[in-house]
Amino acid sequence: MKYIIYNKSCESMKEIESETISCIFTSPPYALAKDYEYKEAIGVSDKPDAYKDYLNRMLKVFKECYRVLQPGRHIGINIGFVIQTNKHNSERKPIPFHFYNLCKKCGFIFKDMIIWKKPSGMGSQRRFGVFMQHPYPMYYYPENIYEPILIFQKPGKFELTEKDKEQNKYNYESFRPFSNDVWEIMPETNVKHPAPFPWVLPKIFFQLYSLKGETVLDPFLGSGSSMKAARTIRRECIGYEINNNYINLILERCGFATSEQGTLEKFSDIKNEDELEVIK
Repeated sequence: MKYIIYNKSCESMKEIESETISCIFTSPPYALAKDYEYKEAIGVSDKPDAYKDYLNRMLKVFKECYRVLQPGRHIGINIGFVIQTNKHNSERKPIPFHFYNLCKKCGFIFKDMIIWKKPSGMGSQRRFGVFMQHPYPMYYYPENIYEPILIFQKPGKFELTEKDKEQNKYNYESFRPFSNDVWEIMPETNVKHPAPFPWVLPKIFFQLYSLKGETVLDPFLGSGSSMKAARTIRRECIGYEINNNYINLILERCGFATSEQGTLEKFSDIKNEDELEVIK
């Protein structure tokens, strides 16, 4: 199995031929709400029109995702609402709504929305504390314990062959926890990344929307959750990560240890006969 990390922006994915990717799962940057420690990253800006710039750059990414994805196949986008505050007021940016419009503009068909629910007390924004300090009307702000996963499909037809069905048949009981559109999954808190998501999310998504041995993509690889998931369930994976500081974290989480120095770094796991390349 082969795995590739491109240490560059995913606004252009010219390294990937059109219609060669079987499934995409990604969690794009949370616009202006997280410090990704890289000033050129999407969503990192102090410009007055920063949010507009964020959406324009994300449109480029989604256009590339549409190009490389095979007809009839799916993309899952994990993105939440973020609160932006200035000296005058605060506003909750409806990023999922804007992403819906961007993906429709690219040609994607909206198919579903999964709610990733975090256990109570695990929300990333401690908003109810305001009401605890000021228990009066107009001071109520609920804890945010969920994030949407938008599911789109590229137009076209894809049908499973009898061989595909034979090689990819599941015991449906193992998917019982995911039988409805609310998935309760514990966040990962011990990963050295500002916004890691649990690798179980892409694992389930890739199982439900791709076949063993196919190639999946994460254009915002981040801490490597998607690649770890792909390797675990025997999918090949391509990922883009612009911040070089996260490459070692990805290698560690995905279980690659040995390397050869050079512009093109090759990592291999002899035991599993898997190979990973980091292309700078």
